[in-house]
Amino acid sequence: SSGLSIVERGNEDGLKAAAEALGMQGVMQPLLTEISIRGETSFIFIDGVFTHAVTKRPKSGEIRCQKEFGGISELSEPPAWAVAEAQRILKMAPGQPVYARVDAIILDDTLQLMELELIEPELFFTYSLEAADRFAAALMKRL
Repeated sequence: SSGLSIVERGNEDGLKAAAEALGMQGVMQPLLTEISIRGETSFIFIDGVFTHAVTKRPKSGEIRCQKEFGGISELSEPPAWAVAEAQRILKMAPGQPVYARVDAIILDDTLQLMELELIEPELFFTYSLEAADRFAAALMKRL
């Protein structure tokens, strides 16, 4: 089991059943149909500085964007306002993490936050060797 359950808003019995099936703490996220059309964009930050973005899309008939579920990802260039909004969201986190990933859906004029990944996120360094170098330098500064 993948641990994924889809529960209609307000369905308390469904939510309880999903929690029992999971058997541990979990995360609830809204299911936005835009993810199938626009994809989910991961904004990567090293030491608070934006390095690159990757847009992930699920395969047809699926809602999960991960590669193991048939999702595809590609390097993307989000608009400057979306990068600024992702950075604003990141600044709400306590402290300044060495690395972070802001996962969001870019709508016409807003950013819909899905997750703020601060613990062991995939940082998609295969799409940006410069970001990997920046990450190494940020780690060396802390040694």
